[in-house]
Amino acid sequence: MEKMPNPRFNLRLIFCFVAFFLFFILLAGIFRPPVTSWMSAAYRLIWFDLFGAHYKLPLETPKPLMAFLCGVLPDQATYFISSLLMALWLTAMLALSRAMTGKYFYGGLAAVLCVFANTEILPAVFLAGYSSWTGLYIPLVFAQFLLLFREKYGACFFLNFLTSLIRPESWVFAVIFYAWLYWHKQARPVYLAAMLAPLAWMVFDWRLSGDPFFSYQVTRTYALVSELRPTAFFSYWKDVAAGVSFYYGPGLVLIGAAAFLLNVFKKGPADKTNIPGLCALSTFLGYWLVSLKGDLVMMNYFFSCPALILVFYASLLPALFSPVKTPHFRWYYGVLIAAVFFEPVSFGLSAQAARLFKIRQAAVQETTQYLRDHIGAGRLIKRVIIPAPLHAYYSLALGPEVSQRLVSFREAASDSYAGDLAGAAAVYVDLGGRTTAFLALPQDWRVAMAGKVFILRPVFKSRNGWGLVYLVYPAGR
Repeated sequence: MEKMPNPRFNLRLIFCFVAFFLFFILLAGIFRPPVTSWMSAAYRLIWFDLFGAHYKLPLETPKPLMAFLCGVLPDQATYFISSLLMALWLTAMLALSRAMTGKYFYGGLAAVLCVFANTEILPAVFLAGYSSWTGLYIPLVFAQFLLLFREKYGACFFLNFLTSLIRPESWVFAVIFYAWLYWHKQARPVYLAAMLAPLAWMVFDWRLSGDPFFSYQVTRTYALVSELRPTAFFSYWKDVAAGVSFYYGPGLVLIGAAAFLLNVFKKGPADKTNIPGLCALSTFLGYWLVSLKGDLVMMNYFFSCPALILVFYASLLPALFSPVKTPHFRWYYGVLIAAVFFEPVSFGLSAQAARLFKIRQAAVQETTQYLRDHIGAGRLIKRVIIPAPLHAYYSLALGPEVSQRLVSFREAASDSYAGDLAGAAAVYVDLGGRTTAFLALPQDWRVAMAGKVFILRPVFKSRNGWGLVYLVYPAGR
């Protein structure tokens, strides 16, 4: 491997960073997604509760770093910060490719594959920005890899501490980094400070809820209020394949896994170029072990970061296989670039998602205003039944007192629910099949909830038809 030059300022990388930043700022101007979003509401609500507010906590794992950013940064900063993060990520891939293969080309190829042949990245970043944890977590993970290669170990562990306050798999990354440094006699005790992140997360949970394991308790309730089922140990890899295929066709990720394994066999598992792959592997194996408990709810974005790491390896395959001269791999570049056209390309998905997002946001705002007006008039004094993904948005919009009355549809439908639902309001907003389907049409519905039968009668419909409000009556009325 060609030794990477390490100047204080690399003008080519600075130019690429600025170009990427301007490109993504331009994309935000083209798509023009709404600035105010309910996607940051959950983390913002958590931050307010941390300092004495009394909102009902949302069904969202309280990631400390996300709560801090969404609590202190305005929504207007979303696309500026997102563009900086995306520029950081793509520039890190270029520099990391240079460090691993001696060439920037493979990092450029990886940037194309990771961003534009991925069904999540652009829609998530330009609809949720920094409030989407993937939009923050993934760039910082790749920046850690680059800092490790550049021997900026203190900065690497600092970033690891930050990402460990977003996702628990980063706790394992810190162990991998330190083990590699220890093996090569470069470890320093101060680097172990990054491994205090789990303790910091527990303190955050305790301050927020009184339970140091509150985040774990939240994840255990996902199956109750969502359409998702827990993942069994023996069906885990089938669910992984389905989750990864949500972002990519399986071929691209499998090629990346093959490239990583080839590199392990050629250079040995302790070679620095294997560290990103070991981090990806630890994520897959870690969740597999957790699935033994039987309460792991599989979500596609659990695998977005390890999948992107493997796609990065797929772009490096020619150089890893034959680092001196690779003209016979020209066909391979064509195959990878063709994947951009055969995969669902993010541009179209981003434009479509931005359009649907605006429609849904209008429906949410109109139903919120209806509830605010009628709760203020004393007409809706019981419960407000809402789609679970919108809990935090309605909480912030309606205030802490009303927040305590919010309940999700799946909670209300459970026979174990003990609340009185007579006189409640039920809100439906079309979220693409994520909410209860029987509320999709404006008519009376006979529904079993909390072990009883109720009638849901429509009283309000948003102008675009995507938002409905029902009043709940006992069936005998």
